[in-house]
Amino acid sequence: MTDGLEPFALALREALAAVDPLGALHAARLTDGLPVIPPSMEAVAVMLDGRDPLAPATTEPLPIAFATATWWDLAAHAVLAGCPPEPALLDVIAAAVAACADPAFNLLGVAATTGAASPLIVVHGGTAERLGFNAGAGTLGPGGVRNAPVGRAVRLALQNIGCARPGEADMATLGHPGKISWLVAERLGASPWAPLEPAEAVTVFPGVGSVEVVLPTTNADAVADRLAAVLSGLAAPSALVLIPPDAAVFLARQGWDAAALSAALAEHCPTPIRPVVCGGAGVKAAVVARWGGPCDAVTRPIEPGGSVGS
Repeated sequence: MTDGLEPFALALREALAAVDPLGALHAARLTDGLPVIPPSMEAVAVMLDGRDPLAPATTEPLPIAFATATWWDLAAHAVLAGCPPEPALLDVIAAAVAACADPAFNLLGVAATTGAASPLIVVHGGTAERLGFNAGAGTLGPGGVRNAPVGRAVRLALQNIGCARPGEADMATLGHPGKISWLVAERLGASPWAPLEPAEAVTVFPGVGSVEVVLPTTNADAVADRLAAVLSGLAAPSALVLIPPDAAVFLARQGWDAAALSAALAEHCPTPIRPVVCGGAGVKAAVVARWGGPCDAVTRPIEPGGSVGS
């Protein structure tokens, strides 16, 4: 990007020309407060891998500024967030940003609320396996070199392109760490249930934080009752339920698949998102409540090589 016409590109160019680029990036509010990688032209070119830098990367503009992200914008954010120099990750970032820009997701409400809403990116199992996302122990935390940086790249893009900056357009009273990076990957190999479809895709869920739930190991009904008690307490319009493989195998042995668990929880969560199998050993699940405003989870396929999905 050389013309400097876009606000993000101009601010980035000025920061990189400073004596202290990292300090200048912080001062320009182009970071999340953590150290970043100043995106050199060479590093951005590697991430672009031949994509047209000025072409739009999404079919919808990004609220709150309603600016359209270009491939250059997203590549620069991938470098800024510390993503490995793997161009295939850029397609994941683009799909997640496109899902956030979908009107059904209602990013304007999710980004501007005083609540703690933030997009949780769910990387479907096919993509997770192909690209090496961590779907095992610590998938929501520091368990992989792709998970946190890719989630962070998406968040920084929403902040810098969509202008959802804390205290300006992002009015979250408290927020939560997921507003820095929030990504989970579906674990195929250890799951007894049918995978998320399509295999090469991401789903973005408008969540407000997660609650850990220690699942019983007596019977399937007890598992559903424990999750239902949490859902009732949260009083959320919908929820994403993250199930560890050990618990999914336990339920499967009793004849329960993901649809059966969802059906058992429907009384307490009118429109539950199907459970996602992820994580390491143990029986500690997590419930992610959906933001209370009008919004929906949105799934977008991964379009390799720079195509704009819809």
